[in-house]
Amino acid sequence: MLLAGKRVGLVTNMSAVDRQGRSAIDRLAGLPGVKLAALFAPEHGLRADLDVEGIPDGRDPRTGVPVFSLYGKHRAPTAAQLAKLDVLVFDIQDVGSRFYTYSTTLGLCLEAAAKAGKPFVVLDRPNPITGASEGEVLEPAFRHFTGRYQLPIRHGLTMGELARLIDADERLGARLTVVPMEGWTRGMWFDETGLPWRKPSPAMGDPETALYYVGLGLFEGTNVDCRAPGRPFRWVGARWADGPRLLAAVQAQDLPGVRLVRERIGKQDGLAVTITDRRAYRPLATAVALLAAFRKVHPASFQFYRSGLGHMSGSDALWATLNDQGDLDALAARWKRASDAFDERRKPFLLYGDAR
Repeated sequence: MLLAGKRVGLVTNMSAVDRQGRSAIDRLAGLPGVKLAALFAPEHGLRADLDVEGIPDGRDPRTGVPVFSLYGKHRAPTAAQLAKLDVLVFDIQDVGSRFYTYSTTLGLCLEAAAKAGKPFVVLDRPNPITGASEGEVLEPAFRHFTGRYQLPIRHGLTMGELARLIDADERLGARLTVVPMEGWTRGMWFDETGLPWRKPSPAMGDPETALYYVGLGLFEGTNVDCRAPGRPFRWVGARWADGPRLLAAVQAQDLPGVRLVRERIGKQDGLAVTITDRRAYRPLATAVALLAAFRKVHPASFQFYRSGLGHMSGSDALWATLNDQGDLDALAARWKRASDAFDERRKPFLLYGDAR
């Protein structure tokens, strides 16, 4: 057995459950001959229910195991913590977006384990929005906790595949083992896996939200609200927005697989986004069309932040296109070239075939 007789550190949160809904913590704590010695929690904490900075360390009430925060003083296990472990295990449900921070946590943990000479095991899980890739590949100048590795915005990889790619790209020489899934293929959506969904963060209440988020999450680099209560990443708006004019501007783009309607929420006006055909839907094309509509209709009120959009999108290209009211087709072509090149680069690290 891979973990038999070992002192195990587990990087996880409550998104990591088996087909019967049992948590990875309980499964590992109950294995004979395995000592679950430490838990490490990413952004949002062990229960994946916090939306605050500086999460403190704690202790798991069920098992009594110490919980070390990776979203506080440290962003990776320390050398002192790893010295008390024989192996570090990673088991978290990701959402398929580069700017969702669990891929950064994965890489930083892998790096720490490699430096300490400790084995690193990834218990793999599905990419909930399939194996398709889209968008700009991160340029090194825009490296940040919200995007540390040279991936497109929608990377189309599982966490196990990501670990293999990061290990090679960063030349870590990690003692990496990926425990692969059985039955997952690159064209599968999460609701086709038969697995239960446990939200990996407060706003990610269902796997469909992950498909909205990979596009409309770009609005977090602007002054437009994209996190309406109960509607995260399915509505964008502001107090100063003119919904009908925005709708007219974006409808000219003839976006596939999506329905846009004007909707007021409280004192804010904006547009509700509903995916009608997830296989036809292009989350990034939709998000860019919406961003451009806000820029066109509200040039004085709409603010889009160079650093914020740069960190989210991965380069200055989106900011520059919006700033100049430039050619959206040229931006789309740039991003297509980037994701196509990434698809070639990722091939040696795939575990589940290469069908897009």
